[in-house]
Amino acid sequence: IPPFPIRAAEVKSLTVEEIDEGRPEYVPSYLPPFPGKHTYIFTPTFEETTAEPGKIRKLKNKRKRQVEASLAQLDAHVHTNKVPKKAEAPDYFSA
Repeated sequence: IPPFPIRAAEVKSLTVEEIDEGRPEYVPSYLPPFPGKHTYIFTPTFEETTAEPGKIRKLKNKRKRQVEASLAQLDAHVHTNKVPKKAEAPDYFSA
C-alpha cells in the first residue's frame, strides 16, 4: 500500500534539439518537429480517357454488364433460395 497522500507523477517535458522554424507559437515545444515539406506534396493522377465513340460505348456496356452481374450476385446472396443466372456475353462484346 502506497503512503498517503499519493503525489502525482512529475511529467518531464521533452526537448527537441532540432530548431523548428515553421512551428507556430500555439504548438507546444514538447511535440516533435513537423515533417518536411515533401510530406504534404499532392500529385494528382488522372485516368486516360478516350474520345473515340466506339471505345466509350464498349466501356459503358462492359460496366453495365459488371453492375448487372454484381446486382444479381447481391440478390442471390440476400435471397439464398435463388440461384443467379450467369449470362455470357456474345463474342462481339469482348475487347
